[in-house]
Amino acid sequence: MRCAPSNYIETCYVDGREILSHISSEEINWLRNTWYTTPFDAYSTDSNNEQIISANHEIIFDDSCFRYYETRTTVAEGAPVFAWKALVSLKNALQISHKVRVCIAERDLLMIPNQEGLHCRNLIKICDLEAARNRYLLKTYNFSSPDRQNIFLHKYATGLPGLVLETPTRIER
Repeated sequence: MRCAPSNYIETCYVDGREILSHISSEEINWLRNTWYTTPFDAYSTDSNNEQIISANHEIIFDDSCFRYYETRTTVAEGAPVFAWKALVSLKNALQISHKVRVCIAERDLLMIPNQEGLHCRNLIKICDLEAARNRYLLKTYNFSSPDRQNIFLHKYATGLPGLVLETPTRIER
């Protein structure tokens, strides 16, 4: 981690099972359909101008894994009306779910199951704006099963599952 001590930036994490406990099983099933889309952020589009908006995707997959970005994920064009209801239920569940909040300092290590919950960064106190822009988090990836890993085989160096090619054509989840 690289984070200036003059800044106070909080990492917040909510376990997916906690979120799901506040959503009806019917709405969970709706969230498991590919009725949602997520526009890419400015950083992603700057690095790859073909990344404008994601393909339609589910929000919940596997047992309690999420593909959701709070201020960007929305209902895709042509989705049924109840897809909106499910999205609103997710947003409401997120608001009432228990959150773990941590301020990660330089050289700290925080390990969370990235897709088995939701996380965010809250800028609490910024004294050094440039340092905040250069805050760096080293991310590593692990897959829940070989089947899940094999979905991305086309992205790996030949014979080295997990070693992503240097110039992927597009990053997908």
